[in-house]
Amino acid sequence: MNPRKLFLTLTVGCLVGSPFLPQALASDDCYYRVANVSADDVLWMRSGPHKQYQIVGVIASDGTEIQKTGQEFNGRYSQWMPVKYKDMAGWVNHRYLEEDCQLNKAIEESRYYTLKRGDTLYSISKRYGKTVKEIAKWNDLEAPYDLSVGQRLRVVPPICAYRVVKVAADDMLSIRAEPRVSSDQVGSIPFKGTDIQITGQELSIGKSRWVPIKYKALEGWVNRGYLEKEC
Repeated sequence: MNPRKLFLTLTVGCLVGSPFLPQALASDDCYYRVANVSADDVLWMRSGPHKQYQIVGVIASDGTEIQKTGQEFNGRYSQWMPVKYKDMAGWVNHRYLEEDCQLNKAIEESRYYTLKRGDTLYSISKRYGKTVKEIAKWNDLEAPYDLSVGQRLRVVPPICAYRVVKVAADDMLSIRAEPRVSSDQVGSIPFKGTDIQITGQELSIGKSRWVPIKYKALEGWVNRGYLEKEC
């Protein structure tokens, strides 16, 4: 079954409980703005990655702060991206979006604090509503926390990573091109593999749960039952 037929089989465009409605991810996601849409037109958001899916919302031609929420889907003739815009979630054609570099740079900078004279780990933790242990962990610091003026510290937690579990020592976890066992294998992860990033929403297909992941330079789908949080 090709990817388009797979997605059409999984849903009939229902808004409630649809497996294709993207879920918001952590703050490390990329933001976009509308492009290639005329001023008197709008960008449609759909319940699935194809123009045949029902419309769940619209974005103005000058819309900004559009958040990518997962892995893109490559259709036969177009590429679709799961997004969140204000209080709406859905899919849009990628050709009508462009990365908002200025906003992404501002978001990236907001995750860090540059030390000034007189700062301590305690004062920084109070300023951002975190604990000293959290700040220290995110920045690989050990007591007595030797800090210096101009040093940049992460004050927002990084995305949680995952590791492989329930895989035998003589086996590997297969990465698939699509969320199904019969799909082409695009790579594999060792039985002790770590630092695996889940990049989008989980899909339940039959009795299996699949998640889109990134491992080193590889991207694809793995069975969720073989991953465990390591943060």
